[in-house]
Amino acid sequence: MNRTKSLCLLIAVLTALILFCSCGSAQSSEQGGNLSEMKTVEEVLAETPAEDLVGKNDVMQFTTPFYSTQIQYNEGFLLREDGLGGTLPVKLMFPVAHVLEVRSNDLQTLYEEGKDYTIENGSLVIPAGSAMKAMPDSEFFLPEGTASDWLYNDRAGEDEGRAVTTDKAVLYRYRYVITYIRTEVYSGHVLQSKADRLTHFSQSAKEGGSVEMLFVGDSIGEGAGGSGNFLGLADLTARAIEARTGAKVTLSNCSVGGIDSLEFMNVIDGRFDQINPNIVNKARDRYALMEQKKSFADIVFIALGANDSSADRAADIFKIHIQALIDYFRDANPDVSVVVVSSPEINDKIRRNKPGDTRNLRLHDLGEYAEVLSTLEEEYDNLAFADIHTAQASVLECKYLEDIIADNLNHPSDYMSRLYVQFLMQTIF
Repeated sequence: MNRTKSLCLLIAVLTALILFCSCGSAQSSEQGGNLSEMKTVEEVLAETPAEDLVGKNDVMQFTTPFYSTQIQYNEGFLLREDGLGGTLPVKLMFPVAHVLEVRSNDLQTLYEEGKDYTIENGSLVIPAGSAMKAMPDSEFFLPEGTASDWLYNDRAGEDEGRAVTTDKAVLYRYRYVITYIRTEVYSGHVLQSKADRLTHFSQSAKEGGSVEMLFVGDSIGEGAGGSGNFLGLADLTARAIEARTGAKVTLSNCSVGGIDSLEFMNVIDGRFDQINPNIVNKARDRYALMEQKKSFADIVFIALGANDSSADRAADIFKIHIQALIDYFRDANPDVSVVVVSSPEINDKIRRNKPGDTRNLRLHDLGEYAEVLSTLEEEYDNLAFADIHTAQASVLECKYLEDIIADNLNHPSDYMSRLYVQFLMQTIF
């Protein structure tokens, strides 16, 4: 065995050991939807109907919090080469106690255990000759000298970084999902139910009832990052509410790609001359929809922050803008339930590569935005804070950032969109 292959093998073994020890533990740090007692694999297999032992394009599978079930449905990952002639170890949320299936991201291709993958010491291993192809560095990074708006720096001490693809279609070719049984308790951050804070929504969302839902966000709220094979973020949220309650949900998605909290505040104040010209027409349309629906809304999700970070907006100013949005809806309908949502993480390895614009994509700490949003629960009744950012941070202790970001920037992959909705469901029910 040559030195390069020996080094690859050593890195893979050490990484697998670290992952095995850190992502699952014998004790849970929090409760509230988190399973604290594990059944054996045999018990899970015996008690679960056969149709539920496979991953499906199913709203309840997609949106049931992963920490509340031993079967991990369709956990996503990006398979990449390691730059040394091998494949980066696959990072999973838990050691695999029993694999049920591995599929392509679109769920259309089923892979064969023993041929396309093996499970070794709880880890998913891709052998030579597998039909599951790893993304080569030559596709992840663009050829040297290629013009690119974005540089990716994953090498310590490297100032410039390398031109990287932001084409989600290319990245999705190397995304896969695994459905498996775990027997390790989740030790990460678990969101607590805040249903008691959302009184109007709880009263409306009942069997046979109806819910007017508004989603106010940016490109993530629009569904950017999705492969197109599944429901987008806002639609999946609406269908998940229906599946849990039996109520009919009417969704009005008022999200505007590229918008930040200041621009949304300008929208509701009618200052369209202060809106980015590239999005002003869409902002007008969304404002008209908000005006039409604001008096009838039962629940409003406000999910902003990523573009504010890029603008390096101070947390206290960000909070003022979010308060203006809350007050806009409350002035029209004092009973409306409001869920303020912290932003998922941005790729901090990325920076712009445009003349006169070499900013990092992530300038302001999104954790600070989460902190100020949490204080809104002290200031408003019938309002809940859904801390997607902190919940996602626990996921990132076990996963690569590239597993959950679709385009190497900030837009969630199909898998991360499902996690996002899982965290919302844990908050509102």
